[in-house]
Amino acid sequence: MWGSPERAICLEDSDHLAVLLFQISGPSHIPWKDQRWQELLYGYDVWVHVEQRKGGLLERAGQALAQHAPRSSNLAALALHVTRMVDAILPKAEKAFSDRIAMVGRARATAGTLNLFRILTHAVIANQPSVHSHDYLSHCFSYRNRDNNHEYNTAPDLLSALLRFLTQCSATMKEIPEIYDTTALVLDWLLVAFSTQLYRPMVSSFQRKNGGGDLFWTLLMQQAHLHATLPKNDASWTPRELICCLMQFQLDRLAAPARSIQEHNSSLAKQVAATKGEKCGPDGLYETHLIVTASSKSTSKVIDSASSTNTSRALARYQSRSSANMFIDATKGALVLSSTIILLPFRLVTLALGLLRRGDKGYDQLHKTQLQSSFSRSRRTNDVLWLTEAPVADLAGSFLLLILNNERAGSNAFRNELASLSDNRWEGETDLNGGLPDLPNLGDEMAPLVKDGTSLSSRLTHDENAFSMDFERIFTSFGTTVHNEVGALLLYTILQASPKFSEAIAVRSDLDTIVLPLLRTLYFSSSTRFYTASTSSKGKDGEAAKKLNIRNCPFRSQSQLYVMIILLLIFSQDTSFGADAFRRISIQSIPWYKERNLKTISLGSMIVLSMLRSLTFNLNRLHDPFLLSNCCAVLLNLAPSVVELHDYAAMRLSAVAVACIKRYAELVVENPNDDEEDLSSPRAMHGEVARTLLQVIRHCVGSKNIDRNLHLIYALVYHQTDFKKVFTSNGCPFRKSEYSSIQKVIDAAKRIIDEGDDARTAAKALKVLLDHTETLKQVATDSKRRSSTEDLFTYEEESDPEVFFVPYVWEIIVSVVTSSSIEWDTDKIKVFALLDDLPEDIPEGHMDEPQHDTTKFSTDVSEVV
Repeated sequence: MWGSPERAICLEDSDHLAVLLFQISGPSHIPWKDQRWQELLYGYDVWVHVEQRKGGLLERAGQALAQHAPRSSNLAALALHVTRMVDAILPKAEKAFSDRIAMVGRARATAGTLNLFRILTHAVIANQPSVHSHDYLSHCFSYRNRDNNHEYNTAPDLLSALLRFLTQCSATMKEIPEIYDTTALVLDWLLVAFSTQLYRPMVSSFQRKNGGGDLFWTLLMQQAHLHATLPKNDASWTPRELICCLMQFQLDRLAAPARSIQEHNSSLAKQVAATKGEKCGPDGLYETHLIVTASSKSTSKVIDSASSTNTSRALARYQSRSSANMFIDATKGALVLSSTIILLPFRLVTLALGLLRRGDKGYDQLHKTQLQSSFSRSRRTNDVLWLTEAPVADLAGSFLLLILNNERAGSNAFRNELASLSDNRWEGETDLNGGLPDLPNLGDEMAPLVKDGTSLSSRLTHDENAFSMDFERIFTSFGTTVHNEVGALLLYTILQASPKFSEAIAVRSDLDTIVLPLLRTLYFSSSTRFYTASTSSKGKDGEAAKKLNIRNCPFRSQSQLYVMIILLLIFSQDTSFGADAFRRISIQSIPWYKERNLKTISLGSMIVLSMLRSLTFNLNRLHDPFLLSNCCAVLLNLAPSVVELHDYAAMRLSAVAVACIKRYAELVVENPNDDEEDLSSPRAMHGEVARTLLQVIRHCVGSKNIDRNLHLIYALVYHQTDFKKVFTSNGCPFRKSEYSSIQKVIDAAKRIIDEGDDARTAAKALKVLLDHTETLKQVATDSKRRSSTEDLFTYEEESDPEVFFVPYVWEIIVSVVTSSSIEWDTDKIKVFALLDDLPEDIPEGHMDEPQHDTTKFSTDVSEVV
């Protein structure tokens, strides 16, 4: 570990560094060659661990620098030093062992300087004036030489040096912990530099008239377009190189090396999760949205004695105490006796205190309250505890999402590069060794090709201008990350930006690799454990209206649900997906599904179960029209392909349909004047779901599929009384064409079962139905056979997609990836909604008590979910 805890003392105890920090944040201009800069940067082993705390010295210095930086040029001078230091550690061919040692030393100093630079840059950005911010930041990063009155803008060279470092550092960071830490800190600083967008109301590039007003965004796009047209040289980076580098970080997911700061912080985050008492599920992932594992592959390392530091030894002193008190006591040691556990990140501590509030049994409540009031900021975002073995990969994915989802009104060079992405698995292959390149129309061109002796295959596959990556590796990597918000949104972005990758995904027959993690997240996002009822609002009948408190939702953000449902809708658009999901892809077990021990179930049946659960959760608690309509669209796209539906899925489909049509019939009577075109009303939402499920059932019992859906027919007979009661009532809200074919099949199946010999059990009833499939086919009517486009629901982005995706990307960065590593100024965030205007938290004593609905529909659905 860089610098022992004894040397990395608390900043307030280092008088000399405090004086230097006071000087550079003041109004006096300090020339960049002044000796004081060298003295300041020699404190790298302190700066690399320091964090900005509420009311601390760094926060005060940052506020002062925000006031004086435009005139003093001191932030620009520090930027000059950072640029020089980053350039000095760019990978070079080491001629001797001493060169490697020198690079390690330079990397250590650069990491410490970068951390200080990030904190000060963030303070300047967070405290910038709301108007003329572009000019303000330009002045902050413009160095003015007082001797010759010359002004130099340091921002372009700084940004270019950092991006150039990213594109060239991947090889060395695998071997050198200091380079890995520097890479993570470079990405941290880039996120902070572009956070000018975070502290303003959202204005998309489609809404702006005169271009962007953010300094580093403007520079990034200018350099991207410039470098994309220039020949590659060692002094520049290209958009393609940057995209490839960031995606490669995601594919490799290189774990933080031992003895690196990132590895230490990752271990501490896992210690927090363990101390909180949360346990992993059978698949190795946590079953709560409050703790998210970045990758589904278990690569966590146990801190052994060989790599233990004073921090781990200090934590070990509390092992003899109860697990409930261990982390609180260790936290107190970190905050009060910082020289003992100086490396425990302050942001991680405050996040842990926020998470630990959900389970207070066994804690010293007074002790914890004092800690929270003394050290913790108010939590105004839905922060989660992010557990990762590869911090650089997560930061790279976040930065990639930012640059791909911004500036889309014009020509985004990064998105253009992704649009040309192709699969490189066949590159370099010839017909002799199994390659299958696309052959052009040879014609008269064969003569010159043969004449100059150039291989046709090599000409086709060795195009220097082609941007290609291994689609198989990309697909496999998403299988381990798509369960979280970064992975899901990154998959969506690449599918939208890269036509070839989208086509390659559509024809795969192993989409369960990606679909199952999505279903798992959706499953836990509708957990009834987190139901809460609002007692402040009353319904028409005087009962407490159902409302899901956003602070206590079983998911972090509704945007997360939107993206995952949209991904399922995109997959279902391809007609082959449904056929493969029900006929070819079988799953042996679903360890995370709690209601039933599911074994040997088709992927299609699991999708049906998940959509039914999401629909009932939405109807009962969430009341979100967008989620409801997209869930219905997924089911309708799959409906013609539904065969061999699992017996449990068949029973749930029938039960949910019964519950919905009954409740819909009641709402029609209670609210005869409601407009069903408006999906925000309960009547319209229930009507949409009821008609969707009836249409799915009609497809299943049509003559084409009826003989392969006997479990569903049995489930319909099981619920025949409820179906008949609604269909034959005077106020039936359905047209006869919507249910007549279903009722005919139910009547015929009931008659067959009644006439069967001793068909009193489900197994015997199914056998009788199997013996009379021809009779059922005669009764069934064909559902209208759709063409490739008829009745197929497809997803299209809005005309201004940035309005949704840019705030969501920032929400992921702030509340997920960097929630325990960067102290964002939540008081000033404007690009996404905070929890300011929401009601106060529910009393802690009632936090974990499940609240059950009291309406008739809820009573029905409680047996379904």
